[in-house]
Amino acid sequence: MQAGHLVLDLAGHMRGIDQHFCTIMRAQWSDMIGRPVLDITAPADRDECGEAIRTLCESGRSFKIDKRFIRDDQTLVWVTNTVSLMQGTGGADMIVATIDPLIADDERQPALLLGGARFL
Repeated sequence: MQAGHLVLDLAGHMRGIDQHFCTIMRAQWSDMIGRPVLDITAPADRDECGEAIRTLCESGRSFKIDKRFIRDDQTLVWVTNTVSLMQGTGGADMIVATIDPLIADDERQPALLLGGARFL
């Protein structure tokens, strides 16, 4: 599975997404656009992710975080999220994120699952 990309406004709403992100999330573009990214972030990861976004908006410092997204079918997908601030048209700041799945769906081998369980 290839990395996907998101563009967020400073409030954390998805304003631009690519097809790779839709594939990761098993969703259509129309079902994702406009939603707050924290709504699709696993509850246990929301505080850390929300704080990282606040710090990014205040300081401009990029960050990288491993977290879980919740798909609409309620399955979880682990990703590495690399996030930075960028300037959009008219001087408006936007947030850009590269979403890289940690384990592709076709790699659900027992050793990988055991490694994930140990990590948790």
